[in-house]
Amino acid sequence: MAITALCEILCGFFSRNSILLWVLQTYRRRRREYPIMFEQPEYKHLHVLRLRSPAQTKKWLDEFEHF
Repeated sequence: MAITALCEILCGFFSRNSILLWVLQTYRRRRREYPIMFEQPEYKHLHVLRLRSPAQTKKWLDEFEHF
């Protein structure tokens, strides 16, 4: 029973409708599209934060420690 459940979970990760598969398939295209999209006038009101490393992420999260 446990092996069957594990197989269902793993098969779900790589099924045609899997979010994980979608992320892997669209990552490169979206990485190019998002910076262009956020420069459009309709998105200028958004504050986009790009964290490019674990160190940057930690530094950003540490700012919330004071609240």
